[in-house]
Amino acid sequence: MPRKWFPLFLAVSSLVATSSLAHAWNYAEHRVIASIAYRQFDEPTKHRIVQVLRKHPAYAELWANRPTNGPDEVLKLL
Repeated sequence: MPRKWFPLFLAVSSLVATSSLAHAWNYAEHRVIASIAYRQFDEPTKHRIVQVLRKHPAYAELWANRPTNGPDEVLKLL
């Protein structure tokens, strides 16, 4: 392999080697991050989040009656 291609080869090899370690968050990880973010919001922001997420097409089907939801509407939407 010519020397001029070595940096590219090294970069691509590193990307391929580490790509199996990268994955999307699962359900539990998403809820943990959402609950941390929730604690940072002020009341007007929480109210706006509810307004926006109620308009989402998945609201009625996925979020409104989820069995793991608590009484806080904003937190359950996140």
